[in-house]
Amino acid sequence: MIGRSSFSTWLHGIAYHVYLDWLRKLNPPEVRTEEWWEACASESPGPDEDTATRDLARQLYFWVNQLEEGRKQVIHLHYYQNLSLSETAEALDNRVPAEVQYGMFFRTSRLLRHASYWLLRNRDRDLPIETAVRELGAGVKALDDCIDATMTGSARAQHDAALAELAGAGVPEKLARRIARLPVLEPALDIVALARGERAAVHEVAHAYFQLGVALGLDWLHVEIDRLSVDGSWQATARTGLRDAAMRAHRELTQQVLRTAGAKRVADRLARWTEARSDALGAWQRTLTEMRSVGAADFATLTVGVDAVRGLAGHPENV
Repeated sequence: MIGRSSFSTWLHGIAYHVYLDWLRKLNPPEVRTEEWWEACASESPGPDEDTATRDLARQLYFWVNQLEEGRKQVIHLHYYQNLSLSETAEALDNRVPAEVQYGMFFRTSRLLRHASYWLLRNRDRDLPIETAVRELGAGVKALDDCIDATMTGSARAQHDAALAELAGAGVPEKLARRIARLPVLEPALDIVALARGERAAVHEVAHAYFQLGVALGLDWLHVEIDRLSVDGSWQATARTGLRDAAMRAHRELTQQVLRTAGAKRVADRLARWTEARSDALGAWQRTLTEMRSVGAADFATLTVGVDAVRGLAGHPENV
């Protein structure tokens, strides 16, 4: 079909750069002499790396094709039909300003990039499409169906603000709702994996995840990390590392809440978990209050905050 090549090339590009970033994290660059560079082999992707990248690109292509029609509208015109951004605006009868469309492109590609990192980090080389669909597809769909009833705190506030902005810019209502919820779905694979591991319903795990985020201020922490301005690839990599560490800690703390004995309802489990760890959580709340008091948080402040949350998640016996 017309446009398939350009669309798959775009997905391949996302997958390839995510894969390279991942490899850089695992293998920090070393200082090499000029003689070494003259003697070294080609740095072009080898057969194994090329195969892994193509598998990831195929998986991304598959997942995009599973999106609802409204969510695919913006991607379809620009990538699948090979239209430029200005041509896309014309195709939409100029109903939506170009800068708003840029924002929708960004939200969509960001979710794809986040999912790519998650798959590389959690699935390593085991990336067959059939397995991913069987293990994650139904859970992601279940979360998407219940997300409006489960998101709270900063996630809800961001969603509502984005929805109002998109609707005010003339984006069709159905598409505006789909785009507005994309950032809220970033922890989707963590939530679904937890539900599978704990043999719990997806909506129950989602409630625990978002309620815990509000109770501990993790929703604020995630938002502030996303707001960090970066200058160059090193700072961008550092921000990605902070974001990943904060989300892993959030997942591990949610798992602790789900495993709390003596209660069935999520709210009751959270209350019992909080009471049993009151001393350490009190210290964390004091740290959180100090971080919030400084106004716009910087890398140093948020690094301290993420380290403190990782401490809570990594040492449950002391919390």
